[in-house]
Amino acid sequence: MSTVSVTEDTGHHDFKPPVRFENTYQLKPSKNFPSAKVKNVIRDVIEGYLAEEKYEPELCRQMTKTLSEVGLIKIMSIN
Repeated sequence: MSTVSVTEDTGHHDFKPPVRFENTYQLKPSKNFPSAKVKNVIRDVIEGYLAEEKYEPELCRQMTKTLSEVGLIKIMSIN
């Protein structure tokens, strides 16, 4: 007695071609970075905060943090 089972061959095989996926990555950004607007915002923030200031080491530490936070908020609001 054989342990190999025999299956019926109908001659019809369901053949599905391999699925092809399209690339989902982008080589270029969908929107260009607004560098001119960002430069203007940074210039305005720095000139606005430092126009009349004199150098003081302790003040400069806090002022750099403040300038970066204000600049970031204004840059993020650019549409």
